[in-house]
Amino acid sequence: MNQKTQVQIPGRGKSHKRILQGLYSVSADSKQQRHVAEAPREGPCEMTDSRSSDEYSDSVDDGGVDGDQKEEEDRGIKESLALPEFMGLWDQTISKEKSTSDEESAFKSLSSSVLQKDLISQITGKRQTLVSQKKGSSKRELKRPFTSKPEVIHFKDFDIGKVYKKKVTLINVTYSTNHCKLLGVTAELLDFVSINFELPGPMSSGMACEMEAVFKPVVEKDLEGEVRFASAAGLFSVPVKCTQKRCEMAVDSSLIDFGTHVVGQTISRPITLTNRGALGTRYFLISCASDNHLRLQSTAQSSYSTQGLAEIGESGAPACQESDVKQDPEKIRSEENCQETESPGRPAACGSAQSGPEALTSGPSLTEHVNQDPTKDDTHQFTEETSEIHLGEVREGDIGPFGSVKIYVTFTPTLPGEASMDFQINFSHLSCLPIPVTVQGMAVSMPVSVTKPDIDLKICFFDRLYQDSIEVQSRASTALRLTFEVCKELKNHMEILPKTGYIQANSTFHAQLRFLPRRSLPVDAKHFFDKETGVLEVPLTVQVADQVCPVPFTIHAVITSSNLHFDQIELDFGHCSVYESVRASVRLINTSLLPQDFGFMGVPKYIDIQPNHGFGTLLPQETLQIDIIFSAPRAGEFNFHLNCKSGINRDFALRCRAIGVCPSLELSHSLVQFAATAIGDKCIASLYVVNSNVSLNECKHSVRRVGSNSATAAGPRLFAFAPPEGSEISITPTSGRVLPGQRRLIQVTFRPSLSDDVIKAEAVRLACLREEERMQELQKSETEISSRNANTPVKMESQAKMGGKASPNSSSGRHSVKKKNCKMSVTSEADSPFRPPSADSINKGSEDFAAGQLSLFRSFEERHSKLIIPCFVSNGDQEPGEKPSYSPHNMLYLELHCPAVQPSLLLLSNNGLNNINFHQVALGHRVVVKIKVQNISQETIELKPSLLDLRGPFLVLNAMRPLSPGATHTILLAFTPTKGKKYREALEIHSCRMTLELMLFGEGIEPLVTCSHCGPVIDFGHVLAQESACQVFQLQNDSALPVKFNAVLDSLSASIQLHTEHLTSIQSTLTGTVTTVGTQNYSGLSVFVVSPPEGTLAPGKSQDITVTFQPDHESPFYSDRLSIHLMNKQTVCVLDLKGGAHRHTMFLSGGDPLEVSCESLLPPPHTLRAGDTEGGDVRPLLLTMRSEWSGGIGAPALCQLEVGCIQSSQATAKKNAEFVWENQSALQQKGFTVEPARGTVESGSRCTITVTWTPPCGLRPYEVVQANSPLTLKGDVTEVYSVTLMAFT
Repeated sequence: MNQKTQVQIPGRGKSHKRILQGLYSVSADSKQQRHVAEAPREGPCEMTDSRSSDEYSDSVDDGGVDGDQKEEEDRGIKESLALPEFMGLWDQTISKEKSTSDEESAFKSLSSSVLQKDLISQITGKRQTLVSQKKGSSKRELKRPFTSKPEVIHFKDFDIGKVYKKKVTLINVTYSTNHCKLLGVTAELLDFVSINFELPGPMSSGMACEMEAVFKPVVEKDLEGEVRFASAAGLFSVPVKCTQKRCEMAVDSSLIDFGTHVVGQTISRPITLTNRGALGTRYFLISCASDNHLRLQSTAQSSYSTQGLAEIGESGAPACQESDVKQDPEKIRSEENCQETESPGRPAACGSAQSGPEALTSGPSLTEHVNQDPTKDDTHQFTEETSEIHLGEVREGDIGPFGSVKIYVTFTPTLPGEASMDFQINFSHLSCLPIPVTVQGMAVSMPVSVTKPDIDLKICFFDRLYQDSIEVQSRASTALRLTFEVCKELKNHMEILPKTGYIQANSTFHAQLRFLPRRSLPVDAKHFFDKETGVLEVPLTVQVADQVCPVPFTIHAVITSSNLHFDQIELDFGHCSVYESVRASVRLINTSLLPQDFGFMGVPKYIDIQPNHGFGTLLPQETLQIDIIFSAPRAGEFNFHLNCKSGINRDFALRCRAIGVCPSLELSHSLVQFAATAIGDKCIASLYVVNSNVSLNECKHSVRRVGSNSATAAGPRLFAFAPPEGSEISITPTSGRVLPGQRRLIQVTFRPSLSDDVIKAEAVRLACLREEERMQELQKSETEISSRNANTPVKMESQAKMGGKASPNSSSGRHSVKKKNCKMSVTSEADSPFRPPSADSINKGSEDFAAGQLSLFRSFEERHSKLIIPCFVSNGDQEPGEKPSYSPHNMLYLELHCPAVQPSLLLLSNNGLNNINFHQVALGHRVVVKIKVQNISQETIELKPSLLDLRGPFLVLNAMRPLSPGATHTILLAFTPTKGKKYREALEIHSCRMTLELMLFGEGIEPLVTCSHCGPVIDFGHVLAQESACQVFQLQNDSALPVKFNAVLDSLSASIQLHTEHLTSIQSTLTGTVTTVGTQNYSGLSVFVVSPPEGTLAPGKSQDITVTFQPDHESPFYSDRLSIHLMNKQTVCVLDLKGGAHRHTMFLSGGDPLEVSCESLLPPPHTLRAGDTEGGDVRPLLLTMRSEWSGGIGAPALCQLEVGCIQSSQATAKKNAEFVWENQSALQQKGFTVEPARGTVESGSRCTITVTWTPPCGLRPYEVVQANSPLTLKGDVTEVYSVTLMAFT
């Protein structure tokens, strides 16, 4: 409306048009500002408005408008606001009822020049922003954090004065908690659409909230905008569309073809005119050849104007406002140009050129059209239309919303030939375009005609019968005789039955066409048949009695062959084992232009045909590969035919032959399907090689032969599997010998792995990637250094301005030196050429190799492989010294299906190697290795180790725990060898999807440690009490490993059982046994001290061991046992330690023991006293001697005593000692002789006294001879021993 009003203002520029176009938006903006000011605590909305206004002003400034144009626009605005005609528009009745108080205030504010400029900038900026928002709406919709249901709020077919409400659901489609806040609606909808929305608060992902959109239409025009929201993820909006009632007209067909009719007939056909919109209109039928076309159009406009006046009277608003809203700016400009070019006295042809009261009242032509009767000139409306085609009586009328009417057209041919007419349907509503309709028909003068003059038989096969019906129609009033004629070239291929017939008046006659194309058709009908394309076109006629011209008609067909043929004449399967199946492929070709069904009929039981078991459909010119599988049921020759039958019952034979072989051996399973095995895991399948050939009796079992050859004799057979080299399959054993009636176990192991070449290539790629990352870091550091150095002079200048006293030269020198050094270091590293490592330089087990392997494990995808492994079978048993002979026909085949999947458990330590080597470990030592594994699957797995040898050296120290996805676990493995040999054991870590196998290796080394002391006893001799004596020996380690040793004394290890040993010592003394632990010190300290008690012997080194004897009281029975043990509980040596302690330097040893070796709880024995004259203690000493009889004479018996003098460090000790044996005569009388009887012993030496007994004559056997004699020892003190000599024979 505003745009049309602007057209009537003379002498105004384009600036006036922009102001008038934005009048409604100005009022809307003023309302929005007022609402924003009244809304409490709506900070974000206010910020959004201010930001939008800034953007609007920026877009106006950047629009590229020069200064002269702006000045001209401002001048035009001032002039237009000052004109009284502009203000007079608002005084009209129509605009008064539509205006509001906000609009009046907006127009009053236009009187100020400052407000005019703000108004122009706001209007221009907002409209540019809305255009940019519409252009970028498609991009924002892809990133909206909320989606709405429905996606577009559409108010369709609205009426002014009513209120429309729609509920909208907003759904949070982000992956996090979000919130939603209403910002408002766009300026176009601010006066019409309101939103009822309650803040929902934080919303989780997938949650929804509701809002209600209320639409109150005020003007009849289409509105588009959006409702804007703010969220934590950004701004989003919901589109809003408001469309008024429209009128959409359509017909069911724009072409009416009456076909062929006889002259004089009348045929009527209807067309349906449908209104798909909610607004009714009036339609008019106008012939395109009529001279009254313009007049009828003016009549339609006048009728529409009358309807518009009626609407104005009812609603108080101009009815043309609806059409104004629908027109776009380009159409408005075209209407303006139309108005300028027309003369003042001529009425405008464009119905929308005038609007408002002036358009309704000005111009006499419009009044005439309103008062004119639209049906006044109907008699002259179609004066030039053809006489054969007529429109119906109803040529205009009203059609309501969503209604339809039928328009009839009549065809009455008067002359033979074609007739046609074009007319169009015009509508009173200006938005509806005219609909053109074409009517045509054919008139013939012959009463008899063929309904289908062109009979198309489509595509036909040779030698197949095809039939069709020929319909002849008669419009004559009498019966006529018909004769069907076929050309002589097609007499053998085509026939029409009956050849002659009678057709009744105004009826039809049906004849049967029989077409059987034979192979001779290309020769017989070469003028009608094209050999290259196969197209047949035959003209035929129907002779009608009493009619000179026959009725022609034509038969069309495409003739094609129905052959199916194979690409091979004969199919040879070769030698086939009775335990295997042989597949051969053949191509079946359809040479026809039609699809053909096929199927193999009568197939033998030992033949299988795929796909679909030999049945299917071949498309035209299609080639299908067919797999024929032959399974020999027995040994022998097979010759047979396969019959392929087509859908038209034609047979096509394929000749086949094969030779059945019954091998000497057989496999229990010829197909092994492994389970999905992870990389690094293994899967084992077991099968048997069976030799069932025990006799030549065909009744018991199948005889072993090749084809029709003679049967193979029973006997042992050799077999040999030939797996491909470098494959993931291993067979154990690969070869062997099977006796008749026996079987041999075969284990097939599938170990999926990655080839070393692939791993090395991945390692090279990772090395290049690391180098690239390093170069990026260097460039980044260089950039940071350059930026830091660039900021340094600025800082120096600022310090100089602030009056710093630091010398600028020194600081600048330091900075320059740092910059130079940094730059040189970075440049040298960056410019150094990088040479990627070659794959050959990466060794297996290195870190780069392990990194590439882990990378491939993590990115591994499932793969499937299929292997067929041949097994050769010998023709007979192997003779000594000869090689077995194998036949290429006497073979077995093992088919393996091997799926490999990604491992769920990875070994991170040991560079990814499954071989854990503990190397050489001394016996008894323990070495602990840590193994780290990781779960790379998406599920939690539970680890379970296999059971190791309980008596073996390997041990798992910690328990297995369930591993969550991505978690790691450390396994502690210990190796403690007990024997000097090499150990190897497999540890399997089981999970739900795979088993990680670790091979544990280690070698136990027995240490070679020797002792330098010769003999099993270390005798410390006799020492004085409270003094000590030492002896030293060496331990030598001759092994290559360090060895730990430990010195153990029996007195220390058996201290708990000391009391028991004391009680049993008496019994051991009486029985003659020797105890290892003797007298102990009263102080509780050990009698014997070993230093060092433990240590480590380095390889090839020795260690001195010192044993110290330190008694604290007198006793001749000090003893102990020293054992040198290694960590493996190996004993290097066992030494008995002995020693005696005395209170004085002079001592006597020897004779029969009269005391226990260990001190007991019993009181010491009674001491015999000598005479009072001696005044000293007398100690008893017993010497027992036994003489052996030899030849009636007793042999002399000997006994020795030892007298010694202890060398002491005490200054008061005597340096030598004397001994005297008294009463020698009494001893000699009884046969005892003592030598020497007297002597001197130096300090630190010993003297041996020998006592000899010679049995006297007349001594009876077993008679005891006893004598007593004192022995005196003189040293630092005098000691007297009472020696009792006892002898017997």
